[in-house]
Amino acid sequence: GLRPLIRYIRKGYTGYFMPDEDFGSPASVFAPFFGVQSWTVTSLSALARLGNAVVMPVFMNSLPGGKGYELYFGQILENFPSGDDLVDATNMNQALEAGIRRMPEMYSWTFKLFKTRPAGEEAPY
Repeated sequence: GLRPLIRYIRKGYTGYFMPDEDFGSPASVFAPFFGVQSWTVTSLSALARLGNAVVMPVFMNSLPGGKGYELYFGQILENFPSGDDLVDATNMNQALEAGIRRMPEMYSWTFKLFKTRPAGEEAPY
């Protein structure tokens, strides 16, 4: 569960959370992701609030030829959590987009990111 993660964050430890999949969770909102409405989890906002944590996007990519890895640290998300799930989900998705744009070939595009759709809209799969 998430309780140990929250406890460690409150103690000042670093944690990580990968929020870019559509799990069909009811704790989600539709927020733009590369221009498409994506059912985006709101858990990161809740974790940041409960753990009184700063959120900084971090990305890891393989270097060409298997020569190691590159870590990229994005900008700390300002005013996060804001108290508005849609604003937070949009900010989170924008941070993800920025990291993915650095090396789009490294992203797992096979995730069904747009599985859950707004009412009346068909899934693209």
